[in-house]
Amino acid sequence: MENTTPDSSLKIAPNPFSSETSISFSVYETDNVSLKIYNTENKEIAVIIKNKKLEPGEYSFKWSPKKRSQIPL
Repeated sequence: MENTTPDSSLKIAPNPFSSETSISFSVYETDNVSLKIYNTENKEIAVIIKNKKLEPGEYSFKWSPKKRSQIPL
């Protein structure tokens, strides 16, 4: 969430994770949203949402890298 406001929320659990993590966030007004995963080297390794118009509400996704052995997390 690049453009966050004080009312934004983003939760990732468990953090750190081993095989899967849950990502939850709130959208407070209709907006285009991108949700990307970066590794510790600040390299983008996954795109969960790409510039999608989301309505206000709660959103939740589960994510696990497909080839964990090839992705330095």
